[in-house]
Parts: sequence; C-alpha cells; structure tokens
Amino acid sequence: MQILASIKCIPSDYIQWRNKMRLTTRNPVLAVFYAFLRGVSVSKAENIMLAKPSKLNRVYWNAEYANDGNNNPGSTPARSRYTVNPYWQGDLQGYFTVHNISVTSDVTHNLEKDLGSAYVEVHASGNSGCPDDIFICGQCPEVVGKGETFTFTCSHPQPVRFVKVRRNMTGRLVISEVVVQGTPATTSAAPNCLLATNPEDAAEAMGWSKFTIDGCSSYDSCE
Repeated sequence: MQILASIKCIPSDYIQWRNKMRLTTRNPVLAVFYAFLRGVSVSKAENIMLAKPSKLNRVYWNAEYANDGNNNPGSTPARSRYTVNPYWQGDLQGYFTVHNISVTSDVTHNLEKDLGSAYVEVHASGNSGCPDDIFICGQCPEVVGKGETFTFTCSHPQPVRFVKVRRNMTGRLVISEVVVQGTPATTSAAPNCLLATNPEDAAEAMGWSKFTIDGCSSYDSCE
C-alpha cells in the first residue's frame, strides 16, 4: 500500500517532463512535429543565390536555369557553348560571407560529364581578371555522375559578391543547380582590395600566374 501511495504522489510536472524526454529520444520525427506544434520553428537554410542575376560566357541554354530552384528530372540545366574556359557566374547583389556552395550536375540530358573538374570560386568583383580577387572553394571530380551534388565549404577571409563555376579547359559547362548559403557582410571595402589569393588552392589551378594587386588592379592599396 505504501508503494501505491508513493506512485500516486508523483508530481504531474515530472510526468510531463518524462514523457517529453521519451518523445525526443525515441522518435526524432515526432520530436520535430512536437516542436512545430509548440510554435518552435524548424527552418531550412536560405539559398541566397536563388533567382539572382547570372550569366554564362557563351550561352547555349540560359544561365538562370542553374539558380531557378528547379533541380528535378526533366528540368533544363544552364549550358555553355563549346568554348575556352567556359564559366557560369552568379551575382549575390550584395556582399556576403559564404558558408557553403552546392553544385549539381545535369539530371535530364546525360550531360553530367560537362561539370567534370570544374572549379567553384567566390569573387569580390565580377569583372576583375586579377587572381588576387579569387578564392577557390573546391573542385569537382574529373568523373561526375548524373544528378550528383557536390558541396564545398568556403572559408574566404573577406566578404564576396560573386560565385563562379569554371572549367579550366576548352569544352562545355553544364550545371543543373547552384545553391549558396551565407550571411550578409557587416563591412565593405573597395572590391579589388577585399581578397588575397588562397595560396594552397591557387597552386592547384593549372596555368595560373601569381600577381600582386598593384600589377593587375587600379587600386594602389587596400586602405
């Protein structure tokens, strides 16, 4: 009888806490649903490249197909013509700290090979040909499968505005989708003074030469 009496005296707030812990640890899906019902938001990271201006250096299929949010079988990819160093570039329309960039190969037309060995870069200036304005986040493998997504973590030192996917060869570039996650920058500076070349990554890029800002920019200093 004493045991039964002690059970009846368990505080109700303890029971609620115990049940909630069971819900959280035993069924994560229900835990997320519970959080939603309780008014706790479970949000997906924003794609800051979605529907932003973009371009190809030689257009075959429109550049905006690579950042229209449509990445399903049957969708049309961005596709360049056969050219030297084909590239796709997107404008974030502001300066950001980029955290991750995901690039997906063609999912529809069996053109996935045309993303092979592509470099994924961020730039402060969209028109600068100066290597000091380039930070390489990563490179796709030489052999790419259909609908494969490659995610690169960027750790660039200063804010950037442009994202570029580029093949250092003569050929085509085909991209199903580019997704970028990042946060707005709190500071800004003259675009050509924002970045220094990432020495380790730049060393892997074939045919590149090392220049200083004075040698390829109209800016004399980064003050």
